Amino acid sequence: MPSGELFLTAPPDGAMRRRSDPLGLRLIADRYADVIAPGMNARCTDAHWLLHLGWMLPMLHAARPDLMDLEPADRYAWLRPLELLVVRCGLLSFGASHGNGAQLPGRRAMLPYLDDTHHLRRERFGMSQHTWQRYRQAGAYGAYRTMLRRISGFTGLEGQEGDGWTVGRVAAALGQDAIDHLGLKRPMSVDGKRSPVEYWWDWWRPRWDGLATSWWRPLSTKERVNPLPSWPGVQALRTAFAKGQDADAHARHWTIERMAASRAADEAELLSELEEQHDQLHGLTAFAALTDHAMAVLEAIAKGIDPDIDLEGAALRDASEACERAIVATQKSARRWRDAKRPGWLLAMGSDLVDRLAFDVMAARRPEQAVRVLLDHHREHGHGAPWLSLHAGRIHLISTVGSQRSTRYAYRLWQLGRLATQLRLLSAEVVARLWGSVEPEMDAGDD
Repeated sequence: MPSGELFLTAPPDGAMRRRSDPLGLRLIADRYADVIAPGMNARCTDAHWLLHLGWMLPMLHAARPDLMDLEPADRYAWLRPLELLVVRCGLLSFGASHGNGAQLPGRRAMLPYLDDTHHLRRERFGMSQHTWQRYRQAGAYGAYRTMLRRISGFTGLEGQEGDGWTVGRVAAALGQDAIDHLGLKRPMSVDGKRSPVEYWWDWWRPRWDGLATSWWRPLSTKERVNPLPSWPGVQALRTAFAKGQDADAHARHWTIERMAASRAADEAELLSELEEQHDQLHGLTAFAALTDHAMAVLEAIAKGIDPDIDLEGAALRDASEACERAIVATQKSARRWRDAKRPGWLLAMGSDLVDRLAFDVMAARRPEQAVRVLLDHHREHGHGAPWLSLHAGRIHLISTVGSQRSTRYAYRLWQLGRLATQLRLLSAEVVARLWGSVEPEMDAGDD
């Protein structure tokens, strides 16, 4: 029996729901994030899913030699059961904790039937038809598909851009790791009319169910970040991720090196240091402060009105002291944005919209005027479900506002730090110092 060990820590697209973008400025935030950690998104929090998806691809091609002749949706139909079998294996190893804190998409649907293999096999792993269909975006492949394309050599023919499906040298090496260290055998090509679920379930059971507790270790996002095993395929992944010759790898390496050398106490300080050292990041901290404070105003109002509130007069101020503090901070950040240096790419990405927001906020003489500016901007430019509306002088709550971090723009530093630590490119102490045990909310998607 193989003795290898793996550790597992923690995008819906338009078909599911649009990501919350209350200010309509996510395009700029994502462009900044692309300078810091290109080829990633907010759900890329565990390098072990790169390992898993890496070995899945060679097995998938062995089972379906005609895979690249299939439509993308049909290709994914053959990958989805493997993802869910990995999730089930993780849940079996977690026991009573039920995988809390780990990145196990589909966990809730599967838990009630975890030991009922007949039901899981017959009824789409416990999922409704709608959930089953949208798993293409919500599952691990949906989260990491950009990385499968953007990590040089992971997928695609040598010397060409990745396509997310063709087995590249990195995926091939990870597939060999699974054979050498986990006792996997390449499957036979599919014969007859067997469904993907039936095929992979029969291939999986003899090899994996007995290994759930021996090679799988649970890792909550509030615990230390465990590294990947030192296997040849993992070393190939490590090199491609941040030591390759492509522009993405160079950019990730640049950020990781500066994270390692930094003595910043938190992410805000680290962002400031990065901005000082990269001309493509000019204006980042001013932009982050302005958008954070502006959204804090909207959040304070949304959480303080019951069920609606007058825009004028003391009623607004009584809704939440946090609202007034956030208004003052927003106006201060607007002045900071006005005076900030800007990178050349910013104008084409819509910096005039940020300028207009900052100017209008600075021009407000009373709190209710600043709130009107933000509400109007939210209504005209925000994407996703609107939070608030203004009608006949009263603010109305339209939809529930999520946790504070889930609505803020993020720049992938936490995600990059975790993956770099797992790939032994960064000390775990750096991530612990910058973020402690606090897990930033993961955005709905960033592809």
